[in-house]
Amino acid sequence: MSVVDVLMPVRNASQWVGAAWRSLARQRFRDWRLVAVDDGSDDPSARALVEAARGDHRLHLVRTPPRGVAAALNRGLREVSAPFVARMDADDLCAPGRLAALVEALERHPEWHAVGSRVRLFPHEAVSPAMRRYVAWQNGLVTPDDIARERYVECTVAHATLLVRTRVLVEGGGWWEGPGPEDLDLLLRWHRMGLRVGKVPAVLYLWREHRARETRTSARTAPEAFRAVKARHLSAELALRAQRHVRVFGRGRSLALWVDVLRARGVDAEGVPWRPGNGSPRWEGLGLFCFGAPRARNRIRGELAGYREGVDYLFVA
Repeated sequence: MSVVDVLMPVRNASQWVGAAWRSLARQRFRDWRLVAVDDGSDDPSARALVEAARGDHRLHLVRTPPRGVAAALNRGLREVSAPFVARMDADDLCAPGRLAALVEALERHPEWHAVGSRVRLFPHEAVSPAMRRYVAWQNGLVTPDDIARERYVECTVAHATLLVRTRVLVEGGGWWEGPGPEDLDLLLRWHRMGLRVGKVPAVLYLWREHRARETRTSARTAPEAFRAVKARHLSAELALRAQRHVRVFGRGRSLALWVDVLRARGVDAEGVPWRPGNGSPRWEGLGLFCFGAPRARNRIRGELAGYREGVDYLFVA
């Protein structure tokens, strides 16, 4: 039995999957196995992976009909026997020290349930300014408290960087197969379960940008799908607090969308037009502030210095 089973869903990635394998083969930590699930590829992805592995016993390949990334991950999870599960995507690369650093982090922090890392986007010319801003924000969130604090802003950890204790993943129900981003759902579900996720503050994962990425092509990753997943978990958090009414502070379309999506989940959401510097906001229980720009959030934190972020108020975006 290996110490780490790496779960990799594969769909039409023949041009990249060999390089992904080779980046695993260069790991300084050697006690791993790759559980690759070919999710109904209609290109030679499976053959490319087998050829790259060249008989290496650490490749375990499963073939399924095309059912989507979450279903592929859940199918792969049934093959896992290692105490740790690492994620990786078939079009990405990892640094030689990645697995060693992640395993060491979880051994050093027994109170952590999962750990990720910082990421770097490549190739440079394919990366948009918006993605650069997103990755800079995400890379700035390292401690479990950082990650929990901004959980409703965006996906706080790059899913494919994660190393998870297998029992936690199984007991938590694996991956959600609904009509939305499974990575965001996973992190928000773990938070509601009281699980702690940290990061190694080093770039250990190389995230490839290209037009065929699922985040560029799937309705599951559209803004409304992200908002719906956030609202589902946020409404559950409010229910646990026995809070039926919530004030949502913001402006324009963003404020209206959040009020609507929360009301659709049965929350009595009151939209309050407000912006930083526009007087002291008032609320009871948990207040919500729908501001996506980091500069605006930092200014609001200064204005709400007497309140506890994550306890008295949350940012949503």
